[in-house]
Amino acid sequence: MKRKWISISIVSLCLLSISFYKTYQESSVAVETTAAVQPNQEAFQIEEVPYITERIHAAYPQIIGGTSEKKAAKWNSIIKDDFDRILQIYSFDPYSELKGLPAAKGVILNISYQIKLQNDQFLSILYLANYNSPYSAHPTELVYTTNIDTVKDTRLTLSDLIKLDSNFISSLRNWDFITSEPDNAMMKAVLKRILNDMSEEELLEGLKAADQINSNNHWGIYSYLTPNNFGVSIAVPHFAGDHVELEKSYEELKDYLNPDYRWNFNP
Repeated sequence: MKRKWISISIVSLCLLSISFYKTYQESSVAVETTAAVQPNQEAFQIEEVPYITERIHAAYPQIIGGTSEKKAAKWNSIIKDDFDRILQIYSFDPYSELKGLPAAKGVILNISYQIKLQNDQFLSILYLANYNSPYSAHPTELVYTTNIDTVKDTRLTLSDLIKLDSNFISSLRNWDFITSEPDNAMMKAVLKRILNDMSEEELLEGLKAADQINSNNHWGIYSYLTPNNFGVSIAVPHFAGDHVELEKSYEELKDYLNPDYRWNFNP
């Protein structure tokens, strides 16, 4: 029987599907940027494409240079498809019957992104979606990611990058917490308890479904890459922050990483 916090988490994820998605015109204004490049990263030219509607303020990246037009088109297609999937999660307008009320005005969904890694093998993007539904007791913030193989021009999932078995599950439970919240020993203990309360079978099932931006990803698990670390984001109850990120260095994950890729074992 699933524990109580699991039921709460699943209900919260279901409520998130009550949101706003409608036909739109993207703004023609695009801000050209070059994402912050750390050592061993390549600098693709990236522009930020805004997505603005009455209810939504969001943006996603678009590759405009640093690679061939053909490859950029394939990557941009993957990025846009994932961005549209995120919007689809928030596809119902909760204010459709309340248009005459003051509360029906204003932005309820904000989506921002970070370029976590860009090099000759990978492009890793992390999205933060902040949602404030009139039917929820509190705002929520969830993570979504897009990982691209920049050689094969394909979308990657966690299982493409990591060998998933019981040993990896044991390792994951001991990864370092990466969080924007102040260092809090009590909260870290809570997060550790939440992870430990997930059975090996449940966690393995969740990892196998990771990075799917749809209802099949029941646990809200997404992976991302940094220059030196492999990252995993897991949805947790609101009282624990909605999501938690864990990271481990590639050096410490040698036994699990896909050997078809070159990994930075010497940060």
